[in-house]
Amino acid sequence: MMKLSLAGFVVSAMLLVGGGDDAALKKEKALFKGTWKIAKAENAKGEDDGFRGAEVVFDEAGNLELHKCGETKKAMYKLNPKAKPKEIDILIDDDGGKTIKGIYEISKNKLKLCVEAIPDSARPAEFAVKDNTAIMIVTMERAK
Repeated sequence: MMKLSLAGFVVSAMLLVGGGDDAALKKEKALFKGTWKIAKAENAKGEDDGFRGAEVVFDEAGNLELHKCGETKKAMYKLNPKAKPKEIDILIDDDGGKTIKGIYEISKNKLKLCVEAIPDSARPAEFAVKDNTAIMIVTMERAK
């Protein structure tokens, strides 16, 4: 009887901890939800005006759309808000199931991503553009 109670306690504790992770993830996705306008994009060569003004739409289900020059690209995203710095993976289906790995900072009206633009490459460890890399820092503002 004692073993069953101890096992029940351990399972309950694991569910509660996991539930906390789910709640934190749900809260983070709620922050992402909506339309964001790209205010600035920079890479190793400097500012990249090609993305300025483009819009990115996130939903809470993990879908995103990039709207640029009348074209729409769809992808999915996964967040890890527990990581330091917080992590984002962008899964691109139309590119053979490739993943763009990045880190992010988010507030109510500002989202900053630092991504390795070459799919399936290592995740950036800091918000810094480095020579001879495909790292991009993208700053977005919530659309009004």
